Amino acid sequence: MLQTPVSEDMKEVHSFHKRMNRYKDYVLTFLYHPGVPPDNNGSERAIRNIKAKQKVSGQFKTQRGGHIYAVIQSVTDTCIKK
Repeated sequence: MLQTPVSEDMKEVHSFHKRMNRYKDYVLTFLYHPGVPPDNNGSERAIRNIKAKQKVSGQFKTQRGGHIYAVIQSVTDTCIKK
């Protein structure tokens, strides 16, 4: 399907077709590697806790505090997944 040329008259479709051809090795990885999920639900779940923390507290008081929270959250999430 990606080998089929798209008319340049349909600018948005033509542009999308070019992008898909350019990035097909990254976008379609799940087709060639069965262990790769076809969605990004894992990534979305990983940031959910951070967004909830940000929503509740409004922000981190310092950049260092945000960094420390991110490191702790990363370690915690990795332990849970293992």
